Amino acid sequence: MKVETVRAELTALVNRAADRQIEWRDAYERVHGRLSEIRRAGLDVPDDLARMERQIATECVSESQGR
Repeated sequence: MKVETVRAELTALVNRAADRQIEWRDAYERVHGRLSEIRRAGLDVPDDLARMERQIATECVSESQGR
């Protein structure tokens, strides 16, 4: 699994969520799933991708509270 490929995929996903093409919750589920695959493969999740996951989680909370 190439981290650069995952990074590009997740960045595109975040852009779609930011453009309201998909819900933040859906983006979070997919990002979390891909990062879980990296962890299961025994690889370290790069800091920027871990930060992305946390930021999306924050967006989910904000969205659920109507912000």
